[in-house]
Amino acid sequence: MRVRLQRLESRLHRPRHRPETTPPLQAGKIERFHRTLNDGWAYAKFYGTETTRREALPDWIRYYNRCES
Repeated sequence: MRVRLQRLESRLHRPRHRPETTPPLQAGKIERFHRTLNDGWAYAKFYGTETTRREALPDWIRYYNRCES
């Protein structure tokens, strides 16, 4: 598959596309937020349905923002 892609790119005279990477510092912040989100909201207590879980999210975000500031 890779060889076919390289041939096609060379025929079209296009440079190889390389996706931008996320700086490690930003990636770490995002991973930490996701962990906090999971630990503090998504799995902190039992929600009977996914709808109930989603309805609880805005309140948790307000709580989180007050605690972090």
